[in-house]
Amino acid sequence: MRVAGKERGGRRAGDGSGSGSSSRIASKFAELRARNERGLVTYAMTGFPSERASVSAVSGMIRGGADVIELGFPFSDPLADGPAIQEASSGALGRGATFEGFLRTASRIRRANRDVPLVLMTYTNILYNLGYDRAASMISDAGIDGIILPDMAADESAPYVAAARRCGLDTIFLASPNTPAGRLRRIASLSTGFLYMVAVYGTTGVIGTRAGRRAGGGSAAGYALDAIRRAKRTAGRSKMRLPVGVGFGISSPADVKQYVGAGADAVIVGSVYAKIIKESAPRDVEKNVSAFTKRLKAATRGAS
Repeated sequence: MRVAGKERGGRRAGDGSGSGSSSRIASKFAELRARNERGLVTYAMTGFPSERASVSAVSGMIRGGADVIELGFPFSDPLADGPAIQEASSGALGRGATFEGFLRTASRIRRANRDVPLVLMTYTNILYNLGYDRAASMISDAGIDGIILPDMAADESAPYVAAARRCGLDTIFLASPNTPAGRLRRIASLSTGFLYMVAVYGTTGVIGTRAGRRAGGGSAAGYALDAIRRAKRTAGRSKMRLPVGVGFGISSPADVKQYVGAGADAVIVGSVYAKIIKESAPRDVEKNVSAFTKRLKAATRGAS
């Protein structure tokens, strides 16, 4: 399957496939730097509560100004995810979600949105069972630009990274606030597109939501802000000046401003979207998601 407007391997049409080519993700971060903005990365679980709803949610995210879209594929044991995304994952699996169905949905989103970067977020076992080369080829052909596997260990990632590279897919690895300096350098060296810095200890959506509602956000822990600065120093030494995206527990514009102020190149928001989608009538999903996304995106502008 070939996707209109996209060469295989996540490259923009016309960029070529040599060393000078650029992924959609890299191009997006270059655009953001030129506009003095930080990126907004938003997450939707495909198939929750229906394929139609997840496609509407993505449309709302794009209308609202999201810069990168994470498309979740459900897994039976999502260890990195908090209650909201676990519920969405279970719901999608209960409706019979398959990887082939996910790819069809991703292709549909890509046909409607030629330029927005799309990232698959799932777990290692999904790709391992398919075979990394086969999985990477399928993912790239569906119009996806990068992959996040929260449980992929850096020390065991060589076959996965090689397969992704062959298909031009960005490999986005996670680091945590207590990742040692040497290991952080290793993770950064394996990452392309951006480095995913986990802002809190724990799972997605657990820290920050209650405090954020009570105080209007801005509840980032000091250790998270220090970790962002450390990751920026490490990633900045890389040849490509790897951007740093920060996620987990971000639920309000005030949270966004605080992490942007600490130097994050992008903020990643997921669990709160699952709640908005769940609580919206089907006809209102796109409208409600778009309105919330506009508020988050506004907080990324004018960064120093």
